[in-house]
Amino acid sequence: MKKIDLPPSQIAVIVLALLLGLVLSGMVIKGPKPGSLTATKVNAIPSSFPDVKNNPGYSFYLNSSALDPTQAIRIGNSQNNSPFNGSQ
Repeated sequence: MKKIDLPPSQIAVIVLALLLGLVLSGMVIKGPKPGSLTATKVNAIPSSFPDVKNNPGYSFYLNSSALDPTQAIRIGNSQNNSPFNGSQ
């Protein structure tokens, strides 16, 4: 391995370039002033679910003729409750 020696003039130029870069970046990149940040206030989520079937306020959002995805769907007349375990 070769040893690389830098003359003092090059070290001074490097240090000055670093300091100038730090000063200029501090001028260009400015963050928000302390204490100037505000957040919007949100309402708390209630712990109970609304009665969407009997409340007329939800009739605009819900389609009464839509399929109910919570209902079990049977295809054919098989009564097998565990079809993927290999037994019938």
